[in-house]
Formats: sequence, structure tokens, C-alpha cells
Amino acid sequence: MNAFSHSAIAPTNSTQAKERLYSQLASSLSRMSRAIGQTADLCEQLQVDLHAMRTFAGLDAAKHVLWLKQPT
Repeated sequence: MNAFSHSAIAPTNSTQAKERLYSQLASSLSRMSRAIGQTADLCEQLQVDLHAMRTFAGLDAAKHVLWLKQPT
């Protein structure tokens, strides 16, 4: 066995490990990107829903005010 046999194997193993970790990182970043996109979509939908609720509450309040002002 010569002095270079282990050093030739070690970089290959470390390179493979590094490539595996970068692949895992890329997958994690991809999942995170999708999750952030979904979160943004949900936040946008929440804003639409809140606006609709405010509109409905305002209309409902106006209806009750008009009902209370009706002569008996």
C-alpha cells in the first residue's frame, strides 16, 4: 500500500458527502420556496376574506341602524 492510497479515497468520499449535502440543501431550499409561496397566497386570500368581512359587517350594521330608525 502506498502513501497516496488513502489520500485518493478521502477526497472522493468527502466530495461525495459534500455533493450529498448540497443536494439536500437544494431540496430543502426548494421546499422552503414552495412553502413561502403558499404562505404568501394564503396571506393574500386572508386579506381578501378580511376585506369581505369588514364590508359585510358594515352593511349589516347599516341594516340594523335603518331597522332601528323605522317608526313603530
